[in-house]
Amino acid sequence: MTSDPNEDRLDRDWRQAFFRPQSVALVGASERSTWSRLTASRFAMYQFRGRLFAVNTKGLQAHGLPAYRSCAEIPEPVDLAIIMVNASSVEDALRDVGAAGIANAVIISSGFSEIGHAGQALQDRLVEVAGECGVRFMGPNSLGFANIAAHLVATTIPARQPLCIGSVGIVSQSGLLLSDLARFAHQQNIGLSTICAPGNAAMIDAIDVIEYMIDDAATRAILAYIEAEPDLDRFRAAAARALAARKPIVVYKAGGSELSAATAKAHTGSVVGDDRVFDAMCREFGVIRARSIEEMVTTGGLIEFTGALPPEKGVALLTISGGAAVMYVNIAEHEGLPVPALAVETLTALRDTIPAFATPANPMDITGGVFGKEEMWSNAIRALARDPAIGLVVTLLSVPETESESKTMAPSWPHIVEGYRAAAMKGVVIDQILHPVTAFTQQFMGAWDDIKPICGLSLATTALAHLHRWSQAVHGGHAASMLSDTTEPSACDL
Repeated sequence: MTSDPNEDRLDRDWRQAFFRPQSVALVGASERSTWSRLTASRFAMYQFRGRLFAVNTKGLQAHGLPAYRSCAEIPEPVDLAIIMVNASSVEDALRDVGAAGIANAVIISSGFSEIGHAGQALQDRLVEVAGECGVRFMGPNSLGFANIAAHLVATTIPARQPLCIGSVGIVSQSGLLLSDLARFAHQQNIGLSTICAPGNAAMIDAIDVIEYMIDDAATRAILAYIEAEPDLDRFRAAAARALAARKPIVVYKAGGSELSAATAKAHTGSVVGDDRVFDAMCREFGVIRARSIEEMVTTGGLIEFTGALPPEKGVALLTISGGAAVMYVNIAEHEGLPVPALAVETLTALRDTIPAFATPANPMDITGGVFGKEEMWSNAIRALARDPAIGLVVTLLSVPETESESKTMAPSWPHIVEGYRAAAMKGVVIDQILHPVTAFTQQFMGAWDDIKPICGLSLATTALAHLHRWSQAVHGGHAASMLSDTTEPSACDL
């Protein structure tokens, strides 16, 4: 696979400009418009650091912003326009944007390819007009994007408070699904870098957004909900770059059944293509296919935290519950997560640590004998971490939501932290049940940035299986071999 470095640089330049607007014009701004009010309110939610202008045909002030009758009247350069007028007026608005020298736009307006042939014709016309005017747009039928890490946004998607800024990027063809992905991430205290809903993707599609996130130093894991059949050559190239950059792509792709494909067609006018071909490509390039919002977010959050496991190494589970150990093994076998046997030296070290009635193994049930002798946690973690087959030690223990729930865990916690730190290993602590990571949880665990809570044993084990397979792909070297020597490296700093 070859690549023109000049073309690569141009692509990266326009993406950087598009997703980092320092000034935004709201075209169709009106106090009477629900969409206008929603859009205007989002800038404060995301702590927007740029400048805003209102544009409407009468030049009426809206949302407390300076107002103009056209974009061309704005007395300073503008980086991006948000177009939110009726479908029949979008073409004129686009021409005004182009005449003002604004190179980028987000079209929120709907009534295009998602409604059938007539709407498709209107959408095709927009692409033609945009080309004539020198404008690149996202949409139509788009809810825009929020560059959360940079506080530069152009979206109608609400922001959960307080902002949880992190390293997971999300692109979703469905705006509501994107909102729910972001909501679940916030509930689990998984910080986000950029979120984007390209809508009908007439000009800018999910692959463009993925390419931006690969180059974005603030993004370390990428989640993607895709309905339309992607350009497989472009997606393959992006997947290879992401794998070489050690940035996982976790994707939910519509079209696994005829009904799913028909539903996607009705939603955004998307043709989903042959799912078997897409699936084979994902396996080849380490793209992770998830089956739910929760699985996408949990997997992305886990891999963003751990990075790739060392070559040929797996996971060890440490718990105080034999029942949880049995459940973990059952789920692991179903999900294809190996449960490595421990070395003789590890078994010996564990026997010197655990109660006499416990059996050293992986999973390791340290039993309730640890209570009153909490140093067993640290000793067991260190013994497991030294095993040549183990790259990650996972502890299964209740993650407290409230102060009262923390009392049982409180004596164990310092020893768990000590064990991970002594082993120079990031720690993952799993709760058996799915529940929010509350403000108290964050306060209780927040002093230790190298420990991550994951709620839900089934979700966590599935995410660990994805982590294991992705790590194998990273170390397999396939992605690096797909990149030519002329391709510039990712701008990410990993």
